[in-house]
Amino acid sequence: GSSKGSKGGGEGANQNHSAFSGLMDIESGERNEEKDLTQLTKEQSDVVIVMLREQLKYERDKNRDLKKSLEAKSNQTDSLEKQIHSMEKHSELTTKIIHKQKLEI
Repeated sequence: GSSKGSKGGGEGANQNHSAFSGLMDIESGERNEEKDLTQLTKEQSDVVIVMLREQLKYERDKNRDLKKSLEAKSNQTDSLEKQIHSMEKHSELTTKIIHKQKLEI
């Protein structure tokens, strides 16, 4: 009988050790979950940063293209204004010549 009692006491100690070990595993698991959560949060932040950088590059490229287009339109407008001014001068000159010819006739 006494060997069974000591054996039973040994099992009790094993159960305590097992319970303590389980508690340590839970704490370790919680730490791992915190690490996993921290890692996940960092990865999500990294993904968001990459996406924002890509969006910024896209917007900068788009702005560059729009500026080029605006410059081309501005040059076209300047050219048209010069053509209009030239046509107005030509029209004035033509009118003066016609008026002068009428006076001579």
